[in-house]
Amino acid sequence: WNYREGTSAGPRSNPPAAASFLGPIWNYSHSVGQSITGGVVSRGSRLASLYGHYLFADFGSGRVWALRPDGTQPVTADRVQQVATLAGVSSFGVDPSNGDVLLVNLNDGSIRRLVPAATTGGTQLPATLTATGAFSSVAALTPAPGLVAYEPVVSFWSDHARKRRWFALTDTTSRTGFSAEGNWSLPTGAVWVKHFDLELTRGNPATARRVETRFLVKTATGTYGLSYRWNDVQTEANLVGEEGADQTFTVLENGVARTQTWRFPSRGECQVCHTPAAGHALGFSTRQLNRGPAAPGGTTPLLTALAQAGYFDVTTLPDLATLPRLTATTDTTASLELRARSYLDANCSSCHQPAGPALGFWDARAATPLAQSGLINGALVGTADPATRVIVPGDPGHSRLLQRLAAAGAERMPPVATRERDLAGETLLTDWILSLAPPGAPARLLNLSARASVGTGGDLLITGFVVSGTGSKSLLLRAVGPGLAAFSVAGPLARPTLSLLQDGRILQQNTQWNSAPDAAALRSAALQVGAFALAEGSADSALLASVTPGSYTAHLRGLDASTGVGLVEVYDLDPDRDAAVPAPRLTNLSVRAVVGAGENLLIPGLVVGAGTTRTVLVRAVGPGLSAFGVTGVLPDPALELYRGTERIAANTRWNTATNAASLRSAAVQVGGFALAEGGADSALLATLTPGAYTLQVRGAGGATGVALVEVYDLP
Repeated sequence: WNYREGTSAGPRSNPPAAASFLGPIWNYSHSVGQSITGGVVSRGSRLASLYGHYLFADFGSGRVWALRPDGTQPVTADRVQQVATLAGVSSFGVDPSNGDVLLVNLNDGSIRRLVPAATTGGTQLPATLTATGAFSSVAALTPAPGLVAYEPVVSFWSDHARKRRWFALTDTTSRTGFSAEGNWSLPTGAVWVKHFDLELTRGNPATARRVETRFLVKTATGTYGLSYRWNDVQTEANLVGEEGADQTFTVLENGVARTQTWRFPSRGECQVCHTPAAGHALGFSTRQLNRGPAAPGGTTPLLTALAQAGYFDVTTLPDLATLPRLTATTDTTASLELRARSYLDANCSSCHQPAGPALGFWDARAATPLAQSGLINGALVGTADPATRVIVPGDPGHSRLLQRLAAAGAERMPPVATRERDLAGETLLTDWILSLAPPGAPARLLNLSARASVGTGGDLLITGFVVSGTGSKSLLLRAVGPGLAAFSVAGPLARPTLSLLQDGRILQQNTQWNSAPDAAALRSAALQVGAFALAEGSADSALLASVTPGSYTAHLRGLDASTGVGLVEVYDLDPDRDAAVPAPRLTNLSVRAVVGAGENLLIPGLVVGAGTTRTVLVRAVGPGLSAFGVTGVLPDPALELYRGTERIAANTRWNTATNAASLRSAAVQVGGFALAEGGADSALLATLTPGAYTLQVRGAGGATGVALVEVYDLP
C-alpha cells in the first residue's frame, strides 16, 4: 500500500521496476474510512440477500459493506451497500456449520456473527433532539430532571469547539461502580450527552453557533453513539444518519477568513474512541472528575457530590487528596511532564494502552510510570528512519507522536472526529520534548518559515538568512504552494519555483521537488526535521544545500507568472548537538513580501532549538524600506509574536515602546540599519524558550504594501 493506495499514489515513490499493479474494483476516500479489513464471500443461507457478495470492513470508521462483484471489472456505487457498523474489525471468518459470516473485533476481543436485523420489536431512534427528552427546553439547553452536568479536568480536543456535558442513570436504583485507579463499572441504560458550540470568530463567544449534540448510551454489551445536527436557525437538532456527515463553516481566525469542515461521526466512528479498554465513557473516571465543584459558585467537590447523591456503589470516598487526578494543561504552576502526560491521557489513551486497539507499543495513560510507558525513545511500527521514535528527548523533529498530531489528512491523530490542528497541544508537547534534552547546550534558531502572497514582477517572496561560524551548514529549503490546500489555505500558488542566491547569484534552483535527482534525500530530510510530507508528484519545490558562512536569500516566485499564497521554509539539518564542537548556525533571518488583507498577511515562523533561552530582536519594516528604493511600502506595519495560539508580544511604532532605548541598542549590536526616530516601523525584544513561534505582520487599518521582517539572534 505504501506505493499505491486505491487509485492514488501512496506515500512511497519509485516502486521496483519489476512491480506491476492491479487496479482496485472499488475504493473510497479517507473521509469514509482509514483502514480496509478484507473479508469473505457470503455463502450461508441465513443472509440470502447477500449470497455471493464480498463482505469487508473499515477498521477505523467501523463500516461493514457487502459488494456485489462484476467479474474483474470496477463496480459502480449501486453494487456496494453498507450492511452493519462495528469499529475494530480486524478479520473475517466463516462458521463451517452453516456458512455464517463471522467478524473478529479487536477492540473488545470478541467474535461477532452477522445476522439479519430484527424487523419488529425494535425502538425507533428519536429523530430530533426535542424527541430525546434530554432537555426540558431545547432553545435554552436546559437539562431535563435527572440529567447532571459535569466537566472533566482535561477536555478532549474537538476542533476549537466549546463543550458542555451531562449524564443520567436510568432510575434511582442504578449505581456506578467506583474505582480509584481503574475504569468505573457503568450501569446499563446510562446516558452521556455532549454539546458542541463553535465560535465563527475565534475567541469571540458572541459569534458561537450550536453545531452538534451527541449521545452515548450504555447497553448490556457495550455502547452506541448518536449525533444530532443543529439547523441553521438554531432551533432544533436532527438525527444524523448512521454513516455520519460533514458540514463546512466559514470562520475568522486572526483576522483571516477560511473554511473549517466539521465532522459528525458515524456510529462506527463513535466506537473507535469509546473502547472497552477506556471504560466506554471517556472522561468519566476518578482522574478526570477529581476536581472542584461542577458548577460555578459551588463548594462541594464533584466526586463528593456524586457520592452523596447516591450515584456510586459507595457513599463514602477516600480522602480526595489521596485519589489520582489529571492536571489541567493550562496550569502553569504544574510541571510540563504532568501537563503533557494529562493531555496524552485525555486524547490518546482510549486506544494507546495495553488492551487498546492501537498498533503502537506505547501507553498514553498518565498512571503508567514514564519509564514503563514506551514513550521515551519508544520503538515505532513500520518507520523507515531508525532515528525517529515515539518521543526523542530534546528533538521534536524525530518525535513521531508530535508529527502525527500535527499531520494533515489520514496521518492525523487522533484518527477520527478531528480535522483541525491543536496548536496549543502541539506547543505543550513540543515544550515537554525540548525540556527532556540533556542539559548544557545553548539554544539556537533552527528554522525559518514565511507565508505570504506571491505576485508577479518584484512582488515575489524573499527569505533571507545569515550563517555564522566556521565550516559548512546543511539546509533543507522548501517552497510550498499546492501543499497548503491540505491546511485549508485559500488561493495557494499553483506552480512555485524556488531559488537560492548569494550576492545576487543563483546557486541552486528547483521546480517540482520529486523530479529532482535527490528526491529520496529530500524526502528523508523532511522526515528528519519533522516537516509535513509533500505530495508525490506535486508542484511544490525543494532543494538541499550545503553552504558556508555568509548571507543568502531564497526566492519564491510563480512559474509562468502564476500568483497565489506561498510558503518558504528553511530548515537546519545539522543543529549543534555538542557544545564543545560548535557548528555554524543560523543567526539572522528575514523575509520580504507584499502584505495584503485577510489571507494575504505576512506570517513568518521560527523554531528555537533545545537548550537555554534565546533573546531575539524582531523588526517589521515598512516605511524604512523607502530609503533602499523600495516602492509601495506598507505604511504602518503592526507586529505580533505568537507561541501556538497565545500572543506573547506585540508592537506598533517602535520608539513608542517603553524599551525603545534597548531596541535601538540591540539594532546597533547586531548591525541592523537604524530605524527612523518617530517612524511607523515596529520592533520588539523577546527572550524565547525552546519551541515554535509565529509572527504576524499586517497593515494598520487594512493597509497593504511591501514589508520586511527581520529576526536577529542576540549574542
